Amino acid sequence: MNRYVAPFVVLLVATAPLAFAGEGDKPAPAPTVDAALKLAAEGKFSEALDAAKAVPDTSTTYLKARYVVGEMELLLGDPAAAKEAFESVVAKKPSAAALAGVGRALLASGNAADAVEPLVKAVAADPKAARYHAWLGIARVRSEAYGEGRKELDVAAKLDPADVDVVRAIVEDRLIADDGLGAEKAVAAFVKAKKDHPFGPFLQGNVLDKAGKYDEAIAAYQKAIALDPGFLDARRNLVIVCVTQNPSYKDAKRTKIALEQLEAYVKLGGRDESLKRLAEQLPGYVGGASEDPAKPEKPAK
Repeated sequence: MNRYVAPFVVLLVATAPLAFAGEGDKPAPAPTVDAALKLAAEGKFSEALDAAKAVPDTSTTYLKARYVVGEMELLLGDPAAAKEAFESVVAKKPSAAALAGVGRALLASGNAADAVEPLVKAVAADPKAARYHAWLGIARVRSEAYGEGRKELDVAAKLDPADVDVVRAIVEDRLIADDGLGAEKAVAAFVKAKKDHPFGPFLQGNVLDKAGKYDEAIAAYQKAIALDPGFLDARRNLVIVCVTQNPSYKDAKRTKIALEQLEAYVKLGGRDESLKRLAEQLPGYVGGASEDPAKPEKPAK
């Protein structure tokens, strides 16, 4: 797969024998899961979600389909629905992948402390999976258990220093610690290892945004999107920085970018409620605003 969609495709393929043992010996009644993965790889995320949901509970691939549902819900910005899907897998087959999915959904919901337990179980089930250690590490760091969290991040870095999820967690930890230089070094190492990967400029955008270099952060997120038009997190971050760093919406360029990116985000199936609420602050025109956002300086063309 040439274009970047999300780590879930790689994770699903890598963990399928462990998470869904025995299913490969039985013919699936329909290639619905394969169709869902194909749609996801094409950037048709909503269609992929629908295809995965369509697998009946009588199918031998049902648990795999539920796992894909969880990944797609997480990707599209509905962590509550993702948690429900992953938990339905855990109830039948508590694999490392499904347990990690529950933890990631809790992390995405802002419940870092609750995410620790399922991620501890995921690590115990597959201690060689670097990303499980990374997710557990960032869950502990967000819970202010910094020492324990950074030990997990160190393990993750030793297991697979170039893994997308590992580097993302390390960069977040460094930014939480106000170690901008450490974050920059982690990003630089990733870019060197994986040239032209969309996560390179995305992570650069994270660092630049935290440093208050907003124009450069915007350009970095735009580069990540150019490398992968389906990169929802990059579009989400771009909307956020263009809205929050646009006092009284007087910066017409940032307003225009925010509106365009929000439209693209929704068209791709993104439904992060916090992002939608943030975007409601934008005036209903592209030309910028006066000190009173209700009174535009220029009408929309």
